[in-house]
Amino acid sequence: MVGLSFIHCADLHLGRPFTGVGGIDDIAVGQLSEAPFQAWERIVDLALSKQVDMVLAAGDIYDIEGMSLAARVRFRAGCSRLSDAGIACYVVRGNHDPLYEDALSMPEEVHVFPAGTVTSIVHERDGEPIAVIHGISHDRKGIREDLSAGFHGGEGPYDIGLLHCHLGGQVSGGEYAPCTMDGLLAAGMDYWALGHVHSTMVRADGGVTVAYPGTPQGRGMVESGPRGCLLVTVNNGITAVEAMDLAPWKWGRVRVDLSGCLGPEAVMDAIQTAIDDLSTGTVFRIEIVGRTNLEQGAVKQIFEGIGPGLPKGVIVGGLDDRTHPAVDMDHLAERDDAIGDLARCVLQAQQGDAAANAIRSLADVPGSSAVLKHLDIDDPWAKDALSRALWRAMDLMGGDV
Repeated sequence: MVGLSFIHCADLHLGRPFTGVGGIDDIAVGQLSEAPFQAWERIVDLALSKQVDMVLAAGDIYDIEGMSLAARVRFRAGCSRLSDAGIACYVVRGNHDPLYEDALSMPEEVHVFPAGTVTSIVHERDGEPIAVIHGISHDRKGIREDLSAGFHGGEGPYDIGLLHCHLGGQVSGGEYAPCTMDGLLAAGMDYWALGHVHSTMVRADGGVTVAYPGTPQGRGMVESGPRGCLLVTVNNGITAVEAMDLAPWKWGRVRVDLSGCLGPEAVMDAIQTAIDDLSTGTVFRIEIVGRTNLEQGAVKQIFEGIGPGLPKGVIVGGLDDRTHPAVDMDHLAERDDAIGDLARCVLQAQQGDAAANAIRSLADVPGSSAVLKHLDIDDPWAKDALSRALWRAMDLMGGDV
């Protein structure tokens, strides 16, 4: 077949009110609310620069709760740029933007698939068919039927299934329009352009590629990491998929250990050093750990003081203060009481396999977590969790430490 290239995107959620982080200022809220629109513009820019044959949008372009005219106008503007360049855009609607009567018409090269039954469109280049796109839109929120059952391909030069669905056993998420991998593989498609799941997934099985591009702009810490769309090229029957990182803002966590920081200036320097390493376009949540001689609440106040001096293009997404009082653990371990017993446990937990094995043995206690069996006591997270648990035990016992 003639070479083919296209962009696969989904779950833009244009116009959804931003509620992902509490405590950020109005300017940051505005920047994050604008980010999905910027992501869509970057997808269009990529399509134009790569001169692809088509763009596939697999549902949830908008949110039905926030399907403003402004959001539709912004999407249409991107489609117009594609249409002016001769690039077709094929769209299905999902559970968040089911098909509806829209007075705002789309450019000629935009094809929105109807609901009710799967329809097929032959895509041509210079009068020659190079692909057949099969698709169906949601007509309401909360569809529970397997819409993939209506797809039948195998006769086109390259068959593409465009669908907003939940692939059971492969991904997490709300089970709208549930389908199975076996069902998709049996439908005669060469490529399944799916939407609904906000993380990227690409599977190839028996010459069939099944893919979710994920949302192009994460909306919280659970949607961290690279985000964008999929750039797909087909040559000599071989499908190649490349994840393109286009998200204007990325979410991340920063961990700062204040152990050994004596006084506010040292704490300020430690936090500032961590923040200075952040790249532009980062929304971060900072976790402060370690032992400090500062008064309770001082770390939060220092952090709030640093906030106005953050690098441009960096947004604070929250603070978790997990610091503990600075104490002499060896001195506590000399005590002949329960506090001393706990202090000795802390010291032993930092001294190798014996303590780790003792902790893992707790996994046999009814009601405990199986994760204890695989605990790596040398892992910083494990040490911190154990230390916090022991300090919490001391607090509950009311000991003077």
